[in-house]
Amino acid sequence: MRATYTKSEIENLFGKEILPKSTIQLYTDRKVVEPVVVPERRGLPRKYDATNLVELLVCRKMVDVGFTIDQVRHTFFIMRDDDKFLLDPAHYGKSIEKITISLIIEYTVNGKVRVNIKTQAGTKKDVINVQMKNKDHVRIINISGIIRTVQDVI
Repeated sequence: MRATYTKSEIENLFGKEILPKSTIQLYTDRKVVEPVVVPERRGLPRKYDATNLVELLVCRKMVDVGFTIDQVRHTFFIMRDDDKFLLDPAHYGKSIEKITISLIIEYTVNGKVRVNIKTQAGTKKDVINVQMKNKDHVRIINISGIIRTVQDVI
């Protein structure tokens, strides 16, 4: 069985300033991140696996660069549809050191945001039709770096 973590354990792993329990709760409640264990009874903790840890960190990074929670959820849907193992640290093992996976966020002049997920296998593209702040530049999130961080912590 794969290791699982509670919100408190995740907060302790990454620090309160990076992933506080309230942020994890928000991402879970808004269905951006789906825990691997959701207890049927109230009062029992949800459990998150290594893939969830990567999702939480990518989500945090995307929100920090100006995406809304709904836009992050849509981007995750695209990523999961493209490759269900894309965010799974166990899928890469030590080979993640040689892989570059980037989430390229391009703010276009007409207010659209183009999201490209670039991996060795190619690029998955989608356009999110929303108005965004800071439309005049491109943001790149290094997902492989986040996966390596999770592998180092767990």
